[in-house]
Amino acid sequence: MKLLKEHLIIEDKMINTYKELAAKIPYQVIKDLILAFVRNEEKHHRFSFKTGQLYMNAYNLPALCSTW
Repeated sequence: MKLLKEHLIIEDKMINTYKELAAKIPYQVIKDLILAFVRNEEKHHRFSFKTGQLYMNAYNLPALCSTW
């Protein structure tokens, strides 16, 4: 589960970095592409978190951080 937690932290940083980058880009086409990356990472982040929760519940392990 340590690997999943580290993965979620890295994904969180990626999402924030993409958002910062999109705010700085003047070209709408590139900005839209970056925001599509953000939406994709957010969906993947939710999926990874839910999968981790199911695993933790199945083996009666402590829950993941609820802020993810």
